[in-house]
Amino acid sequence: PGDSAARRRDGCAIYQKFVRNSAPEQINIPASVRGALDTVFDNKCAPTSTVDVDGGVFDAAMRVIEDLIKSDSFPRFKKSSLE
Repeated sequence: PGDSAARRRDGCAIYQKFVRNSAPEQINIPASVRGALDTVFDNKCAPTSTVDVDGGVFDAAMRVIEDLIKSDSFPRFKKSSLE
C-alpha cells in the first residue's frame, strides 16, 4: 500500500498474527528480530495511532525466514517421499 494508514494497518495485522509473543501463527525468528519489531510496533497498532510504519520494517524477519527455508525446510522437503 502506498499510504501510511494502510501500511500501518497491514503492518500491525502481520505483526499481531505472526510476530508478537503469543501470536496465533507465530513465526520462528530470533528474539533480537522479534524484539526489534516489538519496539517498532509498540503503540503503533493503537486505533488512534497516526505514526507511519516504514515499508522495510519486516526485511530482517523475511531474510531469516528465507534462510531457514533454504537451509532446512526445502532440503527436507526434497528428501521426503512424495508417496
